[in-house]
Amino acid sequence: MTVARFATKPLSHVVACLVLSCGSTNDPGPSTPSGGTTATGGASASGGAVTGGTTSGGSSSGGVTQGGSPTPTTGGTVTTGGGTSTGGQSSGGSSGGNAAGGAAGGGGQLGTGGALGGAGSASGGTNAGGKGGAASGGKASSTGGTNTGGTARGGSGGATSGSSGTGGNPTTGGISSGGSTGKGGSAGMPSACIGWASVDAEGVARTTGGEGGQVIQITTAEQLKSYRRDTTPLILRIMNDLTGEFELGSNKTVEGATNNITIHGSLSFSGTTTMTLSNLIVRNLKIDAVSSTEDGMDVRFAHHVCIEHCEFVNGPDGNLDVVSEANYVTIAYNKFYYTSAWKPLPDETSANHRFSNLVGSSNTTELDRGKLKVTFHHNWWADGVVERMPRVRFGDVHVFNNYYSSAGNDYCIAGGKEARLVVENNYFENVANPHEFYDGDTTAQIKASGNEYVNVTGLKDSGQGASFTPPYPYSLDPGASVKANVMANVGPR
Repeated sequence: MTVARFATKPLSHVVACLVLSCGSTNDPGPSTPSGGTTATGGASASGGAVTGGTTSGGSSSGGVTQGGSPTPTTGGTVTTGGGTSTGGQSSGGSSGGNAAGGAAGGGGQLGTGGALGGAGSASGGTNAGGKGGAASGGKASSTGGTNTGGTARGGSGGATSGSSGTGGNPTTGGISSGGSTGKGGSAGMPSACIGWASVDAEGVARTTGGEGGQVIQITTAEQLKSYRRDTTPLILRIMNDLTGEFELGSNKTVEGATNNITIHGSLSFSGTTTMTLSNLIVRNLKIDAVSSTEDGMDVRFAHHVCIEHCEFVNGPDGNLDVVSEANYVTIAYNKFYYTSAWKPLPDETSANHRFSNLVGSSNTTELDRGKLKVTFHHNWWADGVVERMPRVRFGDVHVFNNYYSSAGNDYCIAGGKEARLVVENNYFENVANPHEFYDGDTTAQIKASGNEYVNVTGLKDSGQGASFTPPYPYSLDPGASVKANVMANVGPR
């Protein structure tokens, strides 16, 4: 928050300026969400002629959340309104005037015997919540010399709204005080993690990763491997490229320190039948799996996992698979592709096994039934992907606002055994078989709507049941806008 201070001039030259800055409200970027900084707008003075009345400018205190934990800080400055003058001049607040940026509105100087201009409303500062949530500051109005203080709305922090501030107390005699400070928004789940990862289930209210934990700078492969079974809430910030096969325990956020950090190998969240992982976030990384002996990333025996703003390339078996009773997973703002450097696993019989995303590993793994709830949104399946964008067994999988441009593919989305898919507002371009029942499976259900099909061929299967209704709030971009939006915002930030 930036505060521009000012000098108090005598009489008619009082100027107060409060400038607040907040983030963009476009793409919810991968950085740790900050709580809101709430500004209370300026209060206005009393209406009629007053001798010697003063106006107290609006004060504001924000709430800044650093690393997910709200830390209160002091916001705007307090200024003194107009002094007594002759001739009834009014500084700042002519009738109906507005003061921008949270500066004190009408009121200004009060003249002896002159009529005071009507109180101007003051728009408060903006509030950054999550990344760039806006909040309106306090607005005060005055009637007959008695002012009711403005109310302030706390900012949203991540997915959780801030609490409301309380208005100022009414005052008399031409002196008005601004509304009291609103509380900053509480930080929490990154907004990209909407979807199944946001659902309260299995003892986890929402996916927050290592929120509130210590930030650890990771510079070596051995250091990262030491957290394989650690369950302490931590933010593991990778400072440079690493090579190896890595696994992490519960309550972790693992993130690239910049937008050009690469893991050469794999990074997985793999629990066991006796040890289920939970509450994991990975973001801002490139996973180049060309040297790996497995998928670029596996999620298995884990729930409440969010993978956002990453890049996955050249997984020898798959780029990112969700299998083995995994549940409540969101995969958002990622790019999946293959290059000529890709090579199959030694025992792979297909020379073209560039299959990106599998949900459910086998028709016989019936313990997956009722699990595998996964949301894919705002991802890009690009060059070289042949199949599985995704292919689904058993799960309830929501696929919305994704872009498909993998020319030469076999199919994009496939519903297999007992899969239920909702396919909404995606953009398919130059691809074959946008969505199909895999091998004509009669137990799968697909509900498709709002999709854009540009120069596509093949199947657009749907039906065989009502599928399911996503139980969480989300907003759909129009299908026609998805291509540009996704291309501009996927991958490390």
